[in-house]
Amino acid sequence: MNDYAIVIDVDWASDDMIAEVAGKNCFIGGPSVIYPGVTIGDRVTILPMSVVTRDVKDDEIVAGAPIGKLKELERKIETLEKMIKEE
Repeated sequence: MNDYAIVIDVDWASDDMIAEVAGKNCFIGGPSVIYPGVTIGDRVTILPMSVVTRDVKDDEIVAGAPIGKLKELERKIETLEKMIKEE
């Protein structure tokens, strides 16, 4: 985790809280926000400026506000490209 990623809690946020919610070998880009009660799996990548409002499973790469899986985003882009070609 870099110095600009934070975990939101009722009263405070700290690096100790990241250790409680994040799995092993995770990258959390900042400034990212992680909401209370969220669990982050192992080997997760959260791209900078993301807002994490739900649990992230092992081996996922997520981005956005709120987050979305990049694989899902790739499928949406492919669908849009197909639609454009059909026009």
